[in-house]
Amino acid sequence: MKGTPRQDRQATAESGRPTAVPRVLALASTSPWQRERTPDTLIGEVLSAFRRGGGLVRLASPRNFLIWYSCIAHGDVPGLVVLPNPDCGLTAPEWDAIACHLVAAAIPAETEPGADTFPRPQPEEIGPILAKIRNALAGSWVRE
Repeated sequence: MKGTPRQDRQATAESGRPTAVPRVLALASTSPWQRERTPDTLIGEVLSAFRRGGGLVRLASPRNFLIWYSCIAHGDVPGLVVLPNPDCGLTAPEWDAIACHLVAAAIPAETEPGADTFPRPQPEEIGPILAKIRNALAGSWVRE
């Protein structure tokens, strides 16, 4: 990364791929996304297309997912989507909602036609899903 964070995000948006540092960190803290290891959902085709376009799709444990979530959801790392792995205990619709939310945030609106109209789940839909993932971090004696 050579410039300011804003210039780095712009360079990432132009290329559609995360810059070197976020990419290396994602590779070190996550595992490869394989469609057959995740819920069979409609978003799988969108993720495949995102990946073919140069985006990076990864899976993470509940802890690492929560670490990456805030950066990706705020659009700080365009071209990167880190999704919760099956250990998080999400249902297929919950997994779809979180994946849709993160893909929408990771697609730079200025480089992808229609990216600004990509369906985004409402915050009230995402909150309970994040709570469920946080709950997966706790020991069984702490869980709700």
